[in-house]
Amino acid sequence: SNALAAIIGPGEIGIDLTEESIFHADKPITALRLSVSDTGTGMSSLLDVHGLESRFDQQVILSNISFSIQRGELCSLLGPSGCGKTTLLRCIVGLEAPTEGRVELAGETVFDATRGIFVPADRRDVGMVFQNYALWPHMTVAENVAYPLRARRRTADLRRGRVEEVLRIV
Repeated sequence: SNALAAIIGPGEIGIDLTEESIFHADKPITALRLSVSDTGTGMSSLLDVHGLESRFDQQVILSNISFSIQRGELCSLLGPSGCGKTTLLRCIVGLEAPTEGRVELAGETVFDATRGIFVPADRRDVGMVFQNYALWPHMTVAENVAYPLRARRRTADLRRGRVEEVLRIV
């Protein structure tokens, strides 16, 4: 099975590992969560997905997906090929528009089918590393991970070692 991971915010005290099914169908998606409490800022939601649905022609790819990721959580999406992991991530980052539901990033609504809201990918302040064939072959792994930070001129994150921190986790 393929695994995709989203790395969300730093944490300090307390670790909890949980598993939850976020999609019930022939090919379920399972979310494995590693929660690290962050006593300095308190837990706050960085990602909220509510009732997300995605269709391609008449085929339902995602159906009624709802979950949240809090600050200090590392969440991996696991499931068999074709179950919708990549489609879900593409909807979250704005590379695809879902047909139903709502997506909030750090409290900001970036997609809401009911209200007609769709914030384009370049305005969502998130990054995605694709499964394959989308890495720059002339760059090292670290340079590929750092590219979105450089493109957004996030040099403070680069100086703080965010790329190295992320690569240690993965």
